[in-house]
Amino acid sequence: GALAWALVSAPDHGWGSRPVLIGFGVAVVCLVAVVLRSVRHPVPLLDLPSLRVPTLWLSCLAMLLFATAFSSMMFGNVLFLTELWREPVIVAGLWLAPGPLMVVVVSLTVGGRLVNRMGPGTVAALGGLSFVVGATIWLLRLGPTPDYLGGLLPGQLFTGAGVGLVMPSLSGVVGLVLPPAKWGAGSSMINTARQIGIVLGIVGVVLVLVGAVWTLQGANLLGGSFMSGSRLWLVIGLVALVAGIWLMVRSV
Repeated sequence: GALAWALVSAPDHGWGSRPVLIGFGVAVVCLVAVVLRSVRHPVPLLDLPSLRVPTLWLSCLAMLLFATAFSSMMFGNVLFLTELWREPVIVAGLWLAPGPLMVVVVSLTVGGRLVNRMGPGTVAALGGLSFVVGATIWLLRLGPTPDYLGGLLPGQLFTGAGVGLVMPSLSGVVGLVLPPAKWGAGSSMINTARQIGIVLGIVGVVLVLVGAVWTLQGANLLGGSFMSGSRLWLVIGLVALVAGIWLMVRSV
């Protein structure tokens, strides 16, 4: 919370202002306190021995980055439609519905079956590849001129399928690399990474895109910021792809 507040407030108060520095300081102190407390407590909030397992910490890192991309993508798409394409909020909501729907359909249908057949590493790699394809479509097809069917929708379907494959797969790594007694601790760390990533993704959009909306060249800056975001989402999709391949190699 302190970190998110400091990041969002920095453009208004200044990165070197006292309130922002205090916010960063509180975040660091709280993180150090959690680590020190976890070292001594018999039932720690952060299970450090489990986190030393390479496959688990890599999954946590990939989950954090992927959740960051996912949340910033959703928020960024809303601003892209309403501020650059000037679509009404209701239309924007309807146009964005296929993406989350794809997440649910893929994760509840083929996602679990693929994990059982091929393992979480392979499925995470496929999800990362799908996410990369979606971000690439947006980079190549989207611009100031509205093009929903030819640009935004295909990218949503691929990125939505990627999210539906990656997130459940990374969450399932816990059952492969930890003993049953540690499953609760491992799952809590994966879920914590996901929640932190969601917060950081929204904060990133606030810092980059919202500031562009209120400038004289807001439309141009917003469009450029969205393209920069698409490049970031492409890179994070590649990270998920690499993480999936790593998990495949480790499970062989």
